[in-house]
Amino acid sequence: MIRALLFTLALWFLPTTIVAQNAPPPTKREMCQAISGDRFAKLEGASTQIVSSTYREAKDGKVASCLVEGYVNPTVNFAIMM
Repeated sequence: MIRALLFTLALWFLPTTIVAQNAPPPTKREMCQAISGDRFAKLEGASTQIVSSTYREAKDGKVASCLVEGYVNPTVNFAIMM
């Protein structure tokens, strides 16, 4: 169940549409923030809610990351650092 969720979240970061020539590509911060919400609520066998997605800038020798927190119904909480 969690493996399927991780795979789905990873796919979210892959470009799936062609961006118009004059439009700038989304920033990493925008991609991270776009994960939040209920878009995964209808995953077969694993209704999932993303409660928050927080982008963290690279600093102090650490790489930039996206912290995703949520739960899989009925009671599995998770936090993933991407």
